[in-house]
Amino acid sequence: MSALVLLTAFHLLAKAQPGLSSSDPFILTDDGVFEVTSAHNNRAVYAVYEAKGDGVLTITVPGNINFMLYTDATYTTMAEDSRQPVWNNSYSPRAYELAVEKGNSYYLKDEFVMSTGIITTSFSKQAAALTLNAVTPSDGSKLNAGTAYIGLEFNRSVSCAAASIKGGNKEVALNIEGSGSTISLDARSALMQLYEQEAITEGSAIQVVLQGVCQQNNTSNLYNGDGIITLQYIADKRPIRIIATNNVPGGSPVDLQTFSSYFMKSDESKGIVQITFDAPVCFEEGYAPVAFIQYGSIENEMESYKETLLCLSTNDGKTIEVDFRGVRRTAKDMTPSSTNVYDNMVLGFTNVRGQDKAYAYSTGSGTQGSFYYNYAYEEVNYSPLVDLTPATGSKVQRGQDIEMWLCESGNKSVFTGARFTYEHNGDTITKDAAVRITADEFDKDAKIINITVPQIDADYEGEVTMMLTDLETPDGDTHDNVLTAKYVIDSTTGISTVHATSNAATSRIYDISGKQIPSASNRHQGNLIIVNGKKAICK
Repeated sequence: MSALVLLTAFHLLAKAQPGLSSSDPFILTDDGVFEVTSAHNNRAVYAVYEAKGDGVLTITVPGNINFMLYTDATYTTMAEDSRQPVWNNSYSPRAYELAVEKGNSYYLKDEFVMSTGIITTSFSKQAAALTLNAVTPSDGSKLNAGTAYIGLEFNRSVSCAAASIKGGNKEVALNIEGSGSTISLDARSALMQLYEQEAITEGSAIQVVLQGVCQQNNTSNLYNGDGIITLQYIADKRPIRIIATNNVPGGSPVDLQTFSSYFMKSDESKGIVQITFDAPVCFEEGYAPVAFIQYGSIENEMESYKETLLCLSTNDGKTIEVDFRGVRRTAKDMTPSSTNVYDNMVLGFTNVRGQDKAYAYSTGSGTQGSFYYNYAYEEVNYSPLVDLTPATGSKVQRGQDIEMWLCESGNKSVFTGARFTYEHNGDTITKDAAVRITADEFDKDAKIINITVPQIDADYEGEVTMMLTDLETPDGDTHDNVLTAKYVIDSTTGISTVHATSNAATSRIYDISGKQIPSASNRHQGNLIIVNGKKAICK
């Protein structure tokens, strides 16, 4: 039995794979070949390298193996970023370069390996030369200020000290954005400056110059030995640009900061947004601008709302106009399944182009021919108080006035008259009635609306509805509960009892003894009254 155990142990040791533990890592050499097998899959893989000289160790790996450098043989603390192996920006073969110094040990680990294949290593005194793999747009092509993003891709992580664009006798610095092996330059604003300074026109030669281009964390590995890259371009036609805005945050002449849940159709000073360009916008199919509003959470579909708006062309085609008015957009209208009310509404214009179909000049990050405006969002609160006279139980004769006392704080509703609707011999009949409006001398927020009852030949005991015609309220709701009244036919006089569809507490006003005050003319300033079940002083 003992011999069998020893034989089994010996067999297992013979089959053991290096790299599976910190105590038995792959021992990397200056020129080695190492196999990653299925035994390493879904596990951490360890390696160590003892540097025999100063230089660079290149590790070529299969699949997506990614060795990270650790500080010691415990493989618990990762080394700082500046010491980590540098990817060569290639997937086939995928290789990493590790700067090493003679006499030092380098501990490498991939936490979770999912590839099999061969790892090879090679040592050199210095890193491979930094090379430029691709440039977009290509050297020698046209450069347009509406789309002037320049991208350079290298064979390894790279950094750049400075960049500029030159045209005529002018030079403008460029902002540099880098990520790993790429350098990105947004030349839109700088190119537009050259147009405006008359340094360039369509067809002019342009130079883009990058300086101090080197391997990241290795300033001695300069591109082409001097770190300078010069790109040649040709100036395209200058794109159209915004010269005026209306009803956007920070715009002129009207500065609208807040997006309301309702913009009244009757208010032409708000709710119409215009952005005006220095030349006509293209409205051809496929090239026309697109406008939209977006509310809520982009990440959560249940909490997100997006609405496309109709874009109109005005001012000889130079202005894009959208109209917010006449549509209710409360939180419940937009995101009915949500209990949240968000603070912002975004207005966006995309695909804005000139007549030559080139994108308009815009400065938003990552945009082409796009413009975005961020409004604060608020819901409109409108709670009218209404009192109808004669009171319930009174009889109304043709030609007699019905008095509606309407109190509104803040924005006011608008209407053109009144309308009576009833059934007669199976037909629905409507009759319009004139209204006379006077201010309530005791309440600056109230007005008195007198409505003359027309001749009504309704069915016996039929119902007659009175409402305000062409009514628009500040919050876009009809408020039928207080702004619509119903009557019952009286067989002798034609119309009797007045019944407002609201509850009595919201449509009637009483004195302190509980007696209803039927007419606004009987409400005297300073008197104590009861409205909605609460005491108030008549103003």
